[in-house]
Amino acid sequence: MTATVACIGGATHQPARLSAREIAHALGLNPPTDEQVRIIESPLEPRLVIAGAGSGKTATMVDRVVWLVANKIRARR
Repeated sequence: MTATVACIGGATHQPARLSAREIAHALGLNPPTDEQVRIIESPLEPRLVIAGAGSGKTATMVDRVVWLVANKIRARR
């Protein structure tokens, strides 16, 4: 998957306890690519992901939600 990530703003990024690859392994899923890991583990702020059809954007966003929940990362209000 080829992806471009644009982050806007200056949200702080809390250190993760579990990596995206560790979570995938624990759940018996295929490990994310390096590019997918960059998206999954990116700071909690608005971003733009541009990737082609069938590249795994939806699965990557689902993996990101799982990663955020597993690492107890919460949005600031």
